Amino acid sequence: PISRLDGESERIRLFESLFRSLADLAAQRPLLLVLEDLHWAQPASLELLQFLLRRVSGVPIMIVVTHRDEESPQLHALHRVRRETQPGAGSANVWLGHLSIDDMERLRENVPDVRDRPAESLLAASQGNPLFLTQLVVDVRDGEPDAPPASLQAALERRVERLSDEARTAAEIAACIGERFSREAMREVSAWDEAALTDALD
Repeated sequence: PISRLDGESERIRLFESLFRSLADLAAQRPLLLVLEDLHWAQPASLELLQFLLRRVSGVPIMIVVTHRDEESPQLHALHRVRRETQPGAGSANVWLGHLSIDDMERLRENVPDVRDRPAESLLAASQGNPLFLTQLVVDVRDGEPDAPPASLQAALERRVERLSDEARTAAEIAACIGERFSREAMREVSAWDEAALTDALD
């Protein structure tokens, strides 16, 4: 039986348990932990990250954290965590810029799906954003080889058109709810059973 603790002690016990689990995994072989899109993280998740960063220096664990500056205002707690994690402790900050025309030329050589597309049009359509570019490549790969990548919006509109009626309805519900939505909210608004909701989201 685990003894009951006050809230702060319970939090520390949880964090310590998570760290020990990671350390046990790392004892078998070095461990890479990737935490993406931390601009959306809640304060408790950032507190856990800060706790782990203080503890991993003697353990073969690398933690990679990604976030978007434009999505995290200067007062976001993530900036404090980044400032307090000193480079001397084995951390480094890497800023990724937009893709250049040279980057696009090199990518065209290695991605057969867009090899025949001018680098300039790919750059304009993706705005130099690697994520947007991958979505354009997926659009070409999914059956639009002759359609020029006019914009990410056009690629997404074509993808929405290919969805089933149920999947399109799920997307519309999600769009009405907002940028963040839960499965429970989707089920409540759609009135679908669990199986139908799962099929639509899949």
